[in-house]
Amino acid sequence: MPLTWVGVLFIKQINWTHNEQQLHINALEIKAAFFALQTFCQNLRDQHVHVMIDNTIAFMYINNMGESHSAICNFLAREIWFGPLTEIYGLVLLTCQALAM
Repeated sequence: MPLTWVGVLFIKQINWTHNEQQLHINALEIKAAFFALQTFCQNLRDQHVHVMIDNTIAFMYINNMGESHSAICNFLAREIWFGPLTEIYGLVLLTCQALAM
């Protein structure tokens, strides 16, 4: 049986900059997912990471590696997939699931 790691990370407070406060909630949710991955993945290498998020639009952007409707959401989602997280931590697979609220 393969070894499985389960982790839960709750970010209680993010101090958004003034510019970030002007962003749409969907963009903030994607940024929060990025910060959670950045924090949680510091000790992981070449792993499958499953993200559970309560914003269905942010979920869609992350799962689809971006979309065309919002340029900022597209940029942020692609930053998760193709940015420093994959280069530094070598995430080989990322899946995202929307939580039912």
